[in-house]
Amino acid sequence: MKVICVLGVGCVGKSTYCRKLLKNYVSAGRPRPVLLQLGAFFRATLGPDFFTKLDCPTAPVEIEPWVKNCVHNAMSLAWNNSVKNKVDTDMILDGFPRTKEQLQWLMLSSWVSKHSIDVEVHILYTDEVELEIRQRKRISENPDESKLMAERIKSDYSLFTTMNEELNFCCSNYPRFSIKERMV
Repeated sequence: MKVICVLGVGCVGKSTYCRKLLKNYVSAGRPRPVLLQLGAFFRATLGPDFFTKLDCPTAPVEIEPWVKNCVHNAMSLAWNNSVKNKVDTDMILDGFPRTKEQLQWLMLSSWVSKHSIDVEVHILYTDEVELEIRQRKRISENPDESKLMAERIKSDYSLFTTMNEELNFCCSNYPRFSIKERMV
């Protein structure tokens, strides 16, 4: 089993990329992976400002365990499907991890090491002009969320700068961990 984490700044195209990954699995005749779209799920469940709260260093203490519990349950579901159907079922995490702490939790998770899970992180990039066009479009489509979106976009840039250091550390210290950079 493999867990694919898809990361990138707001509006880079993580969900679109995940849909393409799903199509590639199906067209290659491989079992459909479990897809956990955390951004869409949390926005629908907890409101549009959820990620702004979560990305903040003073995020409410009760949110972080809840996020990890959702991811853990989804990974367990993928694993149980693999065992039940005697088929290797991969999992795609759209937008997780979002913090260094979540990345460390994923890498040090007893569940991941217990089942010898490979973790593949896909970091998505696009050219700055295209990214700005996408971000403006998203803000114009969601005027009520425009201030939150602008704050999140700013925090994403600093987040992914520090995450790159942590990702490189994980890659060099965990043999089952790999990074793939993708231009979208």
